[in-house]
Amino acid sequence: MSPLRDWFTPPPVPVALAQFEDRPVIDLASSIEGSYLRAACLIRWVGPYETEAADRLKLRDVVISHARQEAGRYSAAHLETATTAINASLSRVAWPRDTNARDVTAGLRLSADPAVRDAAAEWEKLQTRLRVERLQARLEIERLRHLRDDIFAKPEVARTYWLDKHPTGLEEVLDDRFDRIAEKLASGPGPSTLAVANVIREFLAGLGPEHKAVMMELLQKALADFGRADLAHRLPPDPDGP
Repeated sequence: MSPLRDWFTPPPVPVALAQFEDRPVIDLASSIEGSYLRAACLIRWVGPYETEAADRLKLRDVVISHARQEAGRYSAAHLETATTAINASLSRVAWPRDTNARDVTAGLRLSADPAVRDAAAEWEKLQTRLRVERLQARLEIERLRHLRDDIFAKPEVARTYWLDKHPTGLEEVLDDRFDRIAEKLASGPGPSTLAVANVIREFLAGLGPEHKAVMMELLQKALADFGRADLAHRLPPDPDGP
C-alpha cells in the first residue's frame, strides 16, 4: 500500500461504549424440596450499543445458572449466609468470552416469604432431632451388643454384673439362668453369619424364577463339593416356597 493511499484513508471510527445493567428477578430452589428463594440480581458491564442485547442475554444466563447451582446448598432459614456465599462465588465466575462486555460485575439479594422461612427453620429442627434420635439408637444398639457379647455371653461375668446392679439379689445368681442365657446366645447366628444370609437373600430377591432355580442348583453343588451334601439336601428347590 502506497504512503499516498494511507494518507487519504480515513481513520477508523471509534466504537461507542456505554455502561449497562440488568436486574432480573428469579426464584431459586433451596436445599428443601418445594421451598424457593427469591433472588433480585444486579449485573453491570461496559460494552458497545450494537451488542448490548446479546451481551445482556449471555451474562444473565451465566448469573442465573450459577445462582441456581449455589442456592441448592442453602435453605430459607439462612438467607444472609446464602447471600454472602453466592455473591462471593459470583465474584470469581468466568464470564463468557464470546461477548463484547467488559468490567462485568454481578450480585444478588435473597429473600423469602415469612412462612417459607418459618417452615425452613422448623424443618431444620426436625432434621436435627432426627439425627439425635438416630445417634441415640446407634448408642443403644452398641450398649445392647456389649451386654450380649461381653456380659451375658459369659455366665460368670453376667452374675457379677447382675450383683453389681442388684446387691440384694444374691439368690438370683445361684441358679443356672445365666448359663442358659449364654447357651442361647451362643446357639444363635453371629453378626457375620447374618450378614452373609442377608446378602444372599437380597440377591435372590432380585432374580427371576429361572435365575433363582439356577442359583439354588449352584448352591447345592457348592455345598456338595465341600462335603456338605446334608446341607445341600436341606436347600428348598424354590427359595420363595415354604
